[in-house]
Amino acid sequence: MNLLDETSNLLLNRREVRCAYPSVGNPGYASVLTALAQKLGVAEDVVVIKQLVNSYGTSDSVVYAFVYNSVDAKQKFEPKPKAKKGGAS
Repeated sequence: MNLLDETSNLLLNRREVRCAYPSVGNPGYASVLTALAQKLGVAEDVVVIKQLVNSYGTSDSVVYAFVYNSVDAKQKFEPKPKAKKGGAS
């Protein structure tokens, strides 16, 4: 995984990261999340993968992610998951 761009956003307590992820086939969000957390030396629960873009004809993917300073900052700014309709779980 190669880090392409990193921007610090002090207002939202996060870093906005863009990196290249070489893989065979379509990488899953879980494997990209684990690799990015290990590369940056942070816990997986403060990393949010926003977009995973694959290039046609190549084995490279571009990952756009947010790395928050703390779990509290992540919970404050990230949208909450929607509840299912009808109250069924």
